[in-house]
Amino acid sequence: MRRNCKLILVEGLCGTGKSTLAERLHGYLVKKDISSRFYNEGAMLHPTSLNWHAFFREVEYKELLERYPNASNEISSRAINNGSNYLIPSPWRHVTN
Repeated sequence: MRRNCKLILVEGLCGTGKSTLAERLHGYLVKKDISSRFYNEGAMLHPTSLNWHAFFREVEYKELLERYPNASNEISSRAINNGSNYLIPSPWRHVTN
């Protein structure tokens, strides 16, 4: 097994055992003392769920806050800062971790 792998994605049709396989793989990796995280589909920080997030560069983010001053506190509380970039999860999507 490659130890420098950063991301393993499991995809397939509904009911084919994707979650079961992913959970078992996670358990196997942990037992082998290999750092691993298991993300259920729909988890807030799931590596492939960025389609549920809005991306803003710093200038755009500041413009957004200025444009919507009544919502700026809520926007700021949801924003995920990564250097000079911001991700804002959609507020209407049910999110689990």
